[in-house]
Amino acid sequence: MTVSINSAPAATASPAAGRPWRDWLALGLLMFPVLLVAVDNTALTFALPAIARALEPTGVQLLWIVDAYPLVLAGLLVSMGSLGDRIGRRRLLVVGSMGFAGLSVATAFAPAPEWLIASRAALGFFGAMLMPSTLSLIRNIFPEPNRRRLAVAIWAAGFSGGAALGPIFGGWLVEHFWWGAVFLVAVPLMLPLLVLAPALIPESKDPAPGKVDIPSILLSMLVMVPVVYGIKAVATEGPGAAGLGSILFGLLMGVVFVRRQHRLKHPLLDMSLFRNRVFSTAISANVLALFSFNGFILFLAQHLQAPGGNDPVRGGRRHDPCTGGHGGGRPGGGAAGPQGPPRVCGGCGADLQRHRLQHGGLRKPRRRTLAAAGGAPGPGVGGGHG
Repeated sequence: MTVSINSAPAATASPAAGRPWRDWLALGLLMFPVLLVAVDNTALTFALPAIARALEPTGVQLLWIVDAYPLVLAGLLVSMGSLGDRIGRRRLLVVGSMGFAGLSVATAFAPAPEWLIASRAALGFFGAMLMPSTLSLIRNIFPEPNRRRLAVAIWAAGFSGGAALGPIFGGWLVEHFWWGAVFLVAVPLMLPLLVLAPALIPESKDPAPGKVDIPSILLSMLVMVPVVYGIKAVATEGPGAAGLGSILFGLLMGVVFVRRQHRLKHPLLDMSLFRNRVFSTAISANVLALFSFNGFILFLAQHLQAPGGNDPVRGGRRHDPCTGGHGGGRPGGGAAGPQGPPRVCGGCGADLQRHRLQHGGLRKPRRRTLAAAGGAPGPGVGGGHG
């Protein structure tokens, strides 16, 4: 995403200048898509048992129901950010919100696993329009550094709050309605944004956007999708030709992608950043932390409801210390940054993560919950610092 701190405010002056209350109302509107994405990620895990009973998907299809959305979203975030630079970030946000709300209805009433997987992938397409637009608009609405810093902190806190709310909210919806209610919640959350955004959120564009390289976008998808498919195939069928061949093809596309980025004047991803040891270490640590955290979250949600014998609401309450601790650890890691070197904060976060993974399988539910809560801030501390 080609966003410039200097150019964004100059592109379009905020009509709310001199009326700061409108800036904070605009920020409140921008929190709706942030909360939606955070709630959706954690609430879905508590709907999976109900989805499995209703649609009877295979194990691989169940994993694709979870992964289709973030795969498409991650592959299109940068390109959608560049699109917003050109057509207007508020316009992209409104289009994404309309598409997300409409597709959420189709997803809620999916009659088959294939329909649900395709709908989740389409949600990822429109979800990729939401996140870069919100952050870019915040930088345009709050040009003054101190107010912008506070606004970005509130924006980040929305993820933490949504992630903590998701298990309880999702469990309550599944318990009192049906699994599709987890997706239908997007409709009322998006309505205030669609109605009030034209009046409260100023439009913002980049006056000199960089060139978008379509082949790089396609190559990035050809890296991620085959590798994920191959890993799932190997996990279910063993190391066969289809799974290993798919992984090999994805890695080969990764090599092609990297070589293309080195040749482009305006690359989709600046590969020279990875020559910085601090940057590479921070990225690697965050990837490993989030990999283990998200895997643990998926496992814990199923374990609490099946072997644990909890209904969705009770399971959500037991699950919440984990997501809440992770969310609380992120601002704590950011606050600790000026007080110590990155390796100290990162090491503390990794040790907390190890504690959670080591003791999360205790037999007594109360001890297991306390262990999960105690280790949950680990990835947040490391990620907030990085």
